[in-house]
Amino acid sequence: MLKNEDGDWTEDVEEIKAMAVNYFRKLFEEDNPIRCHVNFNAIWPPIPCTVWDMVNTPFTDDEVKKAVFSIGGLKAPGSDGFPAKFYHLNWDTISEISSKNSDSRLWKEITCVWDDFADLVGWEVGNGEKIKFWWDKWIPGQHRLIEDTTCDIEQNEFHKGLNKFTNDNGCWNIDMFKDCLPSERVDAILKMNPPDAALGPDQPRWEPSENNAFTIRSAYHAIQKCNMNNNEQNWKRIWKSRNAYRNQFLLWSFIWEWRNKLINNEDFRYPTSPHSSIITVARAQNKALGSPLSRVDVDPHCEKALWKVPERGWIKVNIDGAVCRRNMVAGCGGLFRNDNGKWLHGFTCNLGFASAHSAEMWGIYFALKIAWERGHKKVILECDSRNVVAQCTDRMAGLLNPHPTLSCIKKLMSKEWEVNIKLIPRTINTCADRLAKEGLKSSQNCSLLDEAPIFLQNELASEALSAFLPDLRGS
Repeated sequence: MLKNEDGDWTEDVEEIKAMAVNYFRKLFEEDNPIRCHVNFNAIWPPIPCTVWDMVNTPFTDDEVKKAVFSIGGLKAPGSDGFPAKFYHLNWDTISEISSKNSDSRLWKEITCVWDDFADLVGWEVGNGEKIKFWWDKWIPGQHRLIEDTTCDIEQNEFHKGLNKFTNDNGCWNIDMFKDCLPSERVDAILKMNPPDAALGPDQPRWEPSENNAFTIRSAYHAIQKCNMNNNEQNWKRIWKSRNAYRNQFLLWSFIWEWRNKLINNEDFRYPTSPHSSIITVARAQNKALGSPLSRVDVDPHCEKALWKVPERGWIKVNIDGAVCRRNMVAGCGGLFRNDNGKWLHGFTCNLGFASAHSAEMWGIYFALKIAWERGHKKVILECDSRNVVAQCTDRMAGLLNPHPTLSCIKKLMSKEWEVNIKLIPRTINTCADRLAKEGLKSSQNCSLLDEAPIFLQNELASEALSAFLPDLRGS
């Protein structure tokens, strides 16, 4: 209800609409509707078509470069986290990331997401000549050092290689970077092995892959950020895994049961700690399988793989690598045994930050180095990593990014002695595995063990005995 101009109240809808329209029309009505004519053409001359065409022309490379280089080097970075100085110093590389019609589809897609792609590439430290200390990602699991600098870095320091940050003794020259980085970043550097001139060139490391080798599948999933654990793939991956069948069945039964409950019961939720449920049942199952009643039912024709002594006159070396998932510190270890299964010597090494693949490669290098220095002439070296064995035995010919230790391994193998590198199941490499994990605790880079550690003695005796069981049965 509104009051009209006559002062009467009205409820008529059409009359109320007209009253509202008239009110706002008068509110915004001009008091003096007469305007002076302005010749805008005289004030603002028209823009020729050629100028419009020039404005709409795509930017040239020179114009982009000029704009980028006009930005202060250490001004606040954009969304990619890189200050302008990064583009100034790496312009030749960055400006070349493009694709042509003739390029593969994969490369065309990579150029579209190059920033994300490059962030997945790290470096494996070798002789330190290729890696740029400040600009490259060379500490596993951590970003570039330049992103955490606490002071201005002189321009002539930006392109310095990793090998320029060591002293005459081959150790890190902490005075060169301790005042420009937070203490936790300095500690991370000191946990890395310094570059060594004796090693091969630094090599790019593809971080999404377990063995650091680039594959189209891992690149696709990493760039697209797809969830690789979709339901169908889960069932296939579990059933086709190389675990023991009872372990496959255990996992299958748990996941299948939870999956069915999720479909049929609206109130069901996946357990917050599913691994705890699985581990509890797994322990009970292992305990049951270890009982005398269970052992009676074991198929006598299904023999478990056993460690075997080498032939007479040979020694056998078992090596392994380990990485702590909590802090990414890696270690490796190995043990030497004669043709009677007797301990000769061993080693443990703390490698600092490294990948599992790198730890295995370092294990082989240290084992061969020690074997040669100790005068062994016939050596069988066993490792449970298929990729590492393939790389060391030339089964991956033409490898684009060999590990920096590979050249040293090849050089050692070419000496006047006999060396065979073999792949073995993980189940018979437990002694080396324990030594590798012991290396994680060590504060020293590499420790030589002339006597077997106490925690290994029972297992060594058991393996030595089992190695002769087939002979004893035959006699």
